[in-house]
Amino acid sequence: MEFVEASELTGILEDNDLEVLPPENDCVFLRLTGDEVVRHHVAAPDVDVDPPDGATTHSVPREKLHEIFEGILHRLHLDQVVLVPVAQWSHLFDAIAFSLAENEDWQEFDAAATVERNSRDPLLILPPDYPTIVEVVKALYGDCEERTQSLMMLTPAMPLLVTMTPGGTLQVDCGTPVIADELSDLFETL
Repeated sequence: MEFVEASELTGILEDNDLEVLPPENDCVFLRLTGDEVVRHHVAAPDVDVDPPDGATTHSVPREKLHEIFEGILHRLHLDQVVLVPVAQWSHLFDAIAFSLAENEDWQEFDAAATVERNSRDPLLILPPDYPTIVEVVKALYGDCEERTQSLMMLTPAMPLLVTMTPGGTLQVDCGTPVIADELSDLFETL
C-alpha cells in the first residue's frame, strides 16, 4: 500500500470516464459516466436510501457488505486498485482505529501514513494487501457513521467505481455490460 499524488489520478479518471462531482459538505464523490453504465445499489435491509436512477437494487445484510467488495476484487482479477476517500483520510482512520488495533499489517501501515492523515491522496493497493483492505472496509461498515468516512475504489484496468458509504450502502458502477455480467450473480449469493 502506498499513497500516490492526487495528480496521478487524473489519467485514470479520464481513461475510465470518471468525473469529479462538485464538493458537498466537505465530501467529493466521483461518478462513472457513459452510455453503457450499469449501476448496482447494494444496501442493508434497514437502510432507507434511494438508489440512483436506473440502478438495480440488492438487499444484503450489513455484516456481509465487505464480502461484496472482496468478491469484486477477486472476480475481476484486479491486479491493482486505488482507494480514494471522499474527505480527509483522518475521518476514516480515526473511526476504524479500534477495530484494526490487532491487525499488524494495518498498524504498520497506519504508523507510516501519519503524514497523509489530513490529505485526500489516493492509496494504491496491490493484491498482497487486499486482505488488509477488506478488513478496512469491514471496519467502515461496522464503525463509521458519517458520510465523510466514505471510501471509493477504482482501478486503472477498467471503468469501475465502487463507493462504500457508512450506514450500509455499497454502490457498484460498471462502465460496460461485460463488467456487469461478470459481477451479476455476486450480489445474489450472500
